Amino acid sequence: MRTLLALASAGILLAGCAPSVELTTNAGPSPSTVSSSPTAVPSSGSVPVAEPAPSPSSTPRAVFAPTGSFVLGDSISLGVAPFLARLGFPVVGRVGQSVTEDYLRTYLSTPQAQEAPAWVLIVGTNNPGDPADVARIGDLLDVVDSLRDPSSPQDVFWVTPYRDPRYSGGLSDNTLDAFGAELATQASARPWLHVVDFAAAAAFHPEWFDDDGSHLHPDDRGYGALAALVAGPDAVPMLTPAPVQTLDGPTPLATPSEDGPAHPTARATPRATPTAAPSPTRATASSAAASPQEGAAPADAPASPAPDAPAAQQEFSPAS
Repeated sequence: MRTLLALASAGILLAGCAPSVELTTNAGPSPSTVSSSPTAVPSSGSVPVAEPAPSPSSTPRAVFAPTGSFVLGDSISLGVAPFLARLGFPVVGRVGQSVTEDYLRTYLSTPQAQEAPAWVLIVGTNNPGDPADVARIGDLLDVVDSLRDPSSPQDVFWVTPYRDPRYSGGLSDNTLDAFGAELATQASARPWLHVVDFAAAAAFHPEWFDDDGSHLHPDDRGYGALAALVAGPDAVPMLTPAPVQTLDGPTPLATPSEDGPAHPTARATPRATPTAAPSPTRATASSAAASPQEGAAPADAPASPAPDAPAAQQEFSPAS
C-alpha cells in the first residue's frame, strides 16, 4: 500500500515539473511566424486600413456614334447638320419627313449608308405619336435590322423626338413620350440599338425653343447639345466637313430600278453653306454643307402617313 502511495506522489511531482505543451490551431499564425518589426501607426492613433477595390458602376457608360456615321432624318437633322457635318457625319434629310418603312429602305440601302460604320436616325417629330404609330416602331426597327451590312452590322443611334408642350400645331393631340419609351423598350432587346435621349435634355431647356414660332426646332444651343449627345462632347471637328443633302419633297425621290433601290442623290439638291459657324475652330464648310430650308406653313389636320409611304408630310412649323 505504501508502495502505491509513493508511486502516485512521484507521478504528481513529475507532472508539475513537465514543460507545458503548445497547442496549435488554424485560427492564426503561430507566434514564431509573426514579424517582430513594429507597425507604423498614424499620429491620430488609427490603424491603417487598405482602401477597398472600387465596385463597378451600375450606370452604363455613354455610347456615342463613331465619326463617319450616316445621319438620316427630318428638319431637326438638317438643323443640326452644320454641327454634325463639321464633326465628320454626313447628313441626308427632308423637311416634314416622318419615319416610314419606305424612307428607311430607300436611304439606308444606299452605298453612302452601307459604307458608314453606324447610322444615326433623327426622325419622328413629324409622326403622330398615337398608339397605332407607336405600335409600328418594332416593325420599323425590323426593317432597319434587315438593312444592316451582314459582314459588319452597323449600330443604330436613334435620337428621341421631342415636341415642346407649347406646340399647338396639327400634331399637338399627342406627345412623343410614348414614342421615346417604346424606343427604350426596343433597345433593351436589340443590343445594336442605342437611344440618344435628346427629348429628356430638351424637356429641361424650354429656352432652346423660344426663338422658333412653333417651338419644334431648337436654337443653336439646343442643336449644339444634340450634336454632343450624338458624337460625344470631346468630338474633334474635321478640316473638311462631311456632305449634307436636303432632299426635295414631297414627291417620291426616285423609282427603284431592277438592280435595287435608287441612289438618293438622283433627286437630292445640295443647298447653300450655312453662315453660322458653331465649331470652335471656325472651319468654313464648303458647298457640301447645307442648311435647312423650311417654308411650309403649319397644318391643322395632317393625314397620318401610311407605314410605307415614300412622300414626306407637310412640315408642322413655319420657316425657322
